[in-house]
Amino acid sequence: MVFMLTRLLAPLLLCLSATVWAQTAATTPSTTGSTGASGLSVKRMPPKISPEVSQTIELIELKRFNDAQEKIDAALKTKPRDAQWRFLEGVLYAETAQDQKAINAFESLREEFPELAEPYNNLAVLYQRRGEYQRARVALEQAIVNRPGYALAYENLGDLYAKLALQTYTKGLSAKGASPFLSAKRGHLEKLPQPSPLSIQPRLQRN
Repeated sequence: MVFMLTRLLAPLLLCLSATVWAQTAATTPSTTGSTGASGLSVKRMPPKISPEVSQTIELIELKRFNDAQEKIDAALKTKPRDAQWRFLEGVLYAETAQDQKAINAFESLREEFPELAEPYNNLAVLYQRRGEYQRARVALEQAIVNRPGYALAYENLGDLYAKLALQTYTKGLSAKGASPFLSAKRGHLEKLPQPSPLSIQPRLQRN
């Protein structure tokens, strides 16, 4: 039931596109009547991913982390608050086992863009890797609140619940008067298929 890091970071392009909208939402006039985080009416325009961002995503996929870091550093020197590049920096930290830096990056995005689902999703895997299962659960539940159609978050939350159930059944077996069904339930959970790691999606996905 262990989360795979690439699994939760898979919808990268989707997250980046959402952040582009979030950055422009508060200042974009609307003809549709939707409302942004600032309370102003906004029009949701189709997001665009720059060639530089796409190239950096490819470098991360190819595990050319030094090259990706150079591109991210150069971009953040001129655009230090750019959400796309900040998100990519968090992904790079996570992929290179710099978990605390990745958590800091995603938590910063979460604070600035609380309406997005993907930062919560990505934080959940990092919390889980540190054994902070309740924080991971809360993050995934918030990701689903933010985007009710977020299938990956539902699957990851189900995996987390299964992991917590397995731990609980195992502890229960050592308790006095344990039910004879506990062992069977634990065995069933142990036979569940492990999730396969997913790569970063190469195309923009829509809700």
